[in-house]
Amino acid sequence: IIRPTPVNSFVDRLLGDVVNGSSMPSKLYEDSCFVPRTFVAGNSLFSTNSGETINHLASPEFDATGTVILASAAGSAPAVSGSGPAGHVEIVHRDPNSVTLRAQLARPAYVVLLDRYDPDWQATLDGHSAPAIRADQIFRAVYAGAGAHEIRYNYRQSGFHVGIVISCLTLMAMAVVYFKR
Repeated sequence: IIRPTPVNSFVDRLLGDVVNGSSMPSKLYEDSCFVPRTFVAGNSLFSTNSGETINHLASPEFDATGTVILASAAGSAPAVSGSGPAGHVEIVHRDPNSVTLRAQLARPAYVVLLDRYDPDWQATLDGHSAPAIRADQIFRAVYAGAGAHEIRYNYRQSGFHVGIVISCLTLMAMAVVYFKR
């Protein structure tokens, strides 16, 4: 982060000055709370209590890029644990209603996407339906085994198709009433 004036912050660490052509150089900071848009979590915790989840996330000991907190009861989804990197992931396509990720996992893990969780997001893992699980209270994750994977999220509003059918039936009824007059 480059800032024109010094900032006192417990999350930003001053790295040095940036010459900007003025008599007062800007300051270069490192954001110690940075988390990438998507990552592979090789460890999982389970919590159905929002307060407990927030407390874990706020803890200085919590490894935000290596551990995911799943909003479900223990045993309802696979647990993962291990040491060292579990793999890497990249976003290969993104638009408002779909996201495609490509992951290479060294061991079973959760691929976490820091986009808002909504039950209308449908996930597929290598072309097969997979549960999109609420992760870290507001994000979403998919469990995957070791190996190369493609994860796709598509947004499908549950009431959208029902709304289209009702609208079409209403238009047809209005047309019938109009032409009968």
